[in-house]
Amino acid sequence: MSRHTPRHTPRRPAFRKPALAVAAAALPLLLAAPAPAPVAAAPKAVSTLQSASIRFHTEDEDKDGDTRVTITVRDRNHAVVAEQSGDLGQWDEGEDSPEIGLVVRAASPLPDLSGGTVHIRIDPVGHDTWSFTFRATMNYSGGEGVIVNRTQRITLSQDNRDADTVI
Repeated sequence: MSRHTPRHTPRRPAFRKPALAVAAAALPLLLAAPAPAPVAAAPKAVSTLQSASIRFHTEDEDKDGDTRVTITVRDRNHAVVAEQSGDLGQWDEGEDSPEIGLVVRAASPLPDLSGGTVHIRIDPVGHDTWSFTFRATMNYSGGEGVIVNRTQRITLSQDNRDADTVI
């Protein structure tokens, strides 16, 4: 006698067919439904320069009272955004200048300040050597502030009148 093994076909679960039927019925509804409209974000206002100032700390070489100082702040596009010029008084060794307000020339956007410069120039009457550090502050319309704190000494004289500090 031969032994015959009946062929056994596994049964699929009964819930598969109804699930496929529901999915097939829902597909036309999903395809016909309009896509939700994208929500446009309100454009963020860009902060612009509102005010600027600088304070100097004189190191071991004073600034004569008649030496003209010119401060020019430029953005990364080389546009003059703030400046001030004048004799501004005498500053002795170890002394801080008063806070000097700069005249804002352009309402430069905050992102444009990065890569700009603070340029200091002196025009002495005769001979003058001035060693100093400085702290420049720029205030923006969104409440942000940028501080350039130059702690490395700069020495300017009748022979070397200009210095730039990158922002």
